[in-house]
Amino acid sequence: MPTLLVRELMGSTPNPRRRSEESRHAILSACLTLIQEGRHRLTIEAIAKQAGVGKQTIYRWWPSLGAVLLDAVTEERDRWAVSFENTGDLVHDLSNLLSRVAEQMSRADQTPIIRAVIAQSQVDEALRRAFEDAVFGPMRASYAQRLRIARSTGELSSPLTDDDLLDLAFGPLWFRLLTRPDAMSTDFGRAIAESLRTTISPA
Repeated sequence: MPTLLVRELMGSTPNPRRRSEESRHAILSACLTLIQEGRHRLTIEAIAKQAGVGKQTIYRWWPSLGAVLLDAVTEERDRWAVSFENTGDLVHDLSNLLSRVAEQMSRADQTPIIRAVIAQSQVDEALRRAFEDAVFGPMRASYAQRLRIARSTGELSSPLTDDDLLDLAFGPLWFRLLTRPDAMSTDFGRAIAESLRTTISPA
């Protein structure tokens, strides 16, 4: 169950017998709703009021606001996870990947959530580490696996490390998300992939 994983990562383990699934789902739903209304509204007090529970209920199950946020995002991750397909054409596959990620980032129901996680991670080191372990790290590892396959087949011959290539590919998307989210588009994702063509397979 995602909550148990998140609690372990954040350094606190709940007693399942004290759980109320109805209240738990109400709390996580309230967290996501408040994010949509504006990250400045996301507080433990606001979540408790929105969910119709007491603050002590939240603190009994989660050690911090960041832990609630991570739990809510973790439960939603399957909705916006994008796979790095392998058709044998790395640039084509990268173009599809980045355009689909850009599409997810531009969605009105996803953009505020992603931005909220990034913002909260800047002031909550435990959240940053837990998000890395539970969500971002596994996703990035799967993308790196596609690059390793590309190197083994000769599709990828760049002297840059796989880690550097992933940063070059996704960095522009994250920068635009944080600075100009309204300008995010699938075309921008494809343009990034095309710009990396010579980097992927230098002449």
